[in-house]
Amino acid sequence: MRLKARDLQTLRERLDPTDWEVLTMVERVGLISAGQLRCLFWPGPDAARSARRRLAHLTEWRVIGRLDRRVGGVRAGSDGFVYRLDVAGRRLLGRPGDRAPYTPGAMFLAHRLAVTDTYVQAAEAARSGRLELLAWEGEPTCWRTWGAGVLKPDASLVVAVDEFEDHYFIEVDRATESSTTIARKAAAYERYYATGIEQQRLGLFPQVLWLVPTARRRDQVIDALARRPAEHWRLHQVRLQGELLDHLLSNGKDQEP
Repeated sequence: MRLKARDLQTLRERLDPTDWEVLTMVERVGLISAGQLRCLFWPGPDAARSARRRLAHLTEWRVIGRLDRRVGGVRAGSDGFVYRLDVAGRRLLGRPGDRAPYTPGAMFLAHRLAVTDTYVQAAEAARSGRLELLAWEGEPTCWRTWGAGVLKPDASLVVAVDEFEDHYFIEVDRATESSTTIARKAAAYERYYATGIEQQRLGLFPQVLWLVPTARRRDQVIDALARRPAEHWRLHQVRLQGELLDHLLSNGKDQEP
């Protein structure tokens, strides 16, 4: 699909403020479900029809693209559709590329949507006044480089609760990696911690928050981290994915892994 300048200008005029916010959000997180978009921009059961209509228009205009695979199967309904930038959306944001969005594998898709959900949960809590969402960055914006090293968290998050400001590196675990891989990731954080770069910039080192799908997996990850040098245990916390909000609201005070 190739858009002429005149067509692009017409499309810009069609988009309302919420459309632009949706476009910016899809770019920010990379992959997002219709259910997640609805929670962010059309909360409440009465807005479900409006959400479906606007997402259908944005898809028809090639601003965002609907993937062939949906999450949760057919029973998930329209909330299970997954979106990413399409060719017109890329052009509107000044990004190169005229190819239609491809559909990634199921494991990759599940992981990316779980990462996106960390933003959705924090944003919903901020909307209700339970915390202040100061920053959220996904890959690769949240990566850190030093010398020949690269640290690749899934996301970074900064929230304020009461008078406290808390910084996190997020690792979303889907129980697909070995203990050896967990230890290797932990070692990368420890090497970056030793550089002092983050501490010099922020005055602190973000807590590494591992979000896992089951209690059994939590125990496995804790066991892998417990094998790390004792002085590094305090860098890490392991929580179930459903415990993210409770952990943020606790200011990370529960310091046992």
